[in-house]
Amino acid sequence: MEDFVHPGAERILTERGITLLKGDGNMMMVECGPSGLIQVRSGEKGLICFKATPALPDNNATTGASTSTLRPPPRPEAWLKMRIPDVYIIKGDDNEVWATMTSNGKKETYDIERNGWTPVGEGAGKDPAALLEIRVVTPWSN
Repeated sequence: MEDFVHPGAERILTERGITLLKGDGNMMMVECGPSGLIQVRSGEKGLICFKATPALPDNNATTGASTSTLRPPPRPEAWLKMRIPDVYIIKGDDNEVWATMTSNGKKETYDIERNGWTPVGEGAGKDPAALLEIRVVTPWSN
């Protein structure tokens, strides 16, 4: 049975002090370098990169928009829960990206600019914040 734990999470915690909790398997922490990655900058942990490969959720894999409803079909997604302290800026990839942060016991979700940098937490003029989750969906095509 799938436990949704990020592969190598214990090693990453030991080597980098970064806590990767669980995800849908469609987003992985990777070596930084190639373009097209989600990039996270932490004052404490440095540059951390993630590769998102959005996929349809298993429970919706065969469903689409019904001709009897106006609801659009589901979009491919990816998500990963984590705990990275002192994150101050995040760069998005080609997808729609949201980052959930926590500071002083309060959560806040940021829309991350596509292929651009978005200040978060202290970078956005607020208190230092920890990154809790990155969530990605593919953009609607025109």
